[in-house]
Amino acid sequence: MNARGAPVLRQPLLRQTGAWWRHRATWASVCAALLLGSGIASDCAVALAGEGGGTGRTETFADIEYARPGGRALRVDLHRNLAARPSPVLVHVHGGGWSRGARPPRKAFASALAMGFSVVAVEYRLAGEAHAPAAVRDVRCALAWVGRHAVRYGLDASRIVVEGVSAGAHLALLAVLAGDDPEFDAGCGPVPPVAVLIDRFGIADVQAWRPASGAVARWIGPRADAADYAARLSPIRYLHRAMPPLFIVHGDADPVVPFAQSRRLHDAVRALGVPVALQVVAGGGHGGFTNAQAAAIDAALCLFLRGHGVPACGGRPARSPDPGKGGDP
Repeated sequence: MNARGAPVLRQPLLRQTGAWWRHRATWASVCAALLLGSGIASDCAVALAGEGGGTGRTETFADIEYARPGGRALRVDLHRNLAARPSPVLVHVHGGGWSRGARPPRKAFASALAMGFSVVAVEYRLAGEAHAPAAVRDVRCALAWVGRHAVRYGLDASRIVVEGVSAGAHLALLAVLAGDDPEFDAGCGPVPPVAVLIDRFGIADVQAWRPASGAVARWIGPRADAADYAARLSPIRYLHRAMPPLFIVHGDADPVVPFAQSRRLHDAVRALGVPVALQVVAGGGHGGFTNAQAAAIDAALCLFLRGHGVPACGGRPARSPDPGKGGDP
């Protein structure tokens, strides 16, 4: 922010965003393996050809205030993709066990920018500042901000994808799935429709998750009804047939958030008839995946997004297969 409180605009940067370009060869082999005999190899080739969905030319608006609960300014960073106007937008919610963490820098979103997204990285109040459900309300306010300002920043409000990592995935899921539940409403206005949800090894059932770190107790705080409230904070409680398509990533050797959380979520969503994919990382832990594993995730994600109306990784919708299958989060 400058002295007048306006967002800081960092000058446009022309570059080939790293992760996409480093993994293009791996992408090609992974894509071929995924799609052999599926009848959509040509669609995958579109995603891998040329520059994918973006030119690498972006501009960053840092520290834009989106809400001020109790006088506390909350901010987002907007990394705007200049390859297409309007661009689909990825709203990212960081992890950290609800107690720590911060908005990642632009370089962390290299793959998303190369896919053609603009990215909104969200700050929210941590447990040491405000107990649950403050962080959920903050994420809903950030989504409302995106809806209000999409035209101003050249974003496509009909192509909003919400992504969270670990505890951030929990917040992303709950903020979207709980809808107009007054417990999670901070009065920031309507939340725009979400095209796709991305859950990266998140907590679906808070009541069933008992980490040794005490992350849940810290976030909920001293409440007599803490166990019952943990159930109310569980995204799996709010599944419904009109929810957005869901793409889940989880390592089957995750020592922090058990893989069973994502398997149960996947099965429950699928039972509702909602499109869902569970990308299992064999031997994967709590993030920290290898380059090859990350490339496989990106390849499957591209196809899922394009199969559900989000013009990423080449800009053309395609049929999408359903794979069907660190520390605190």
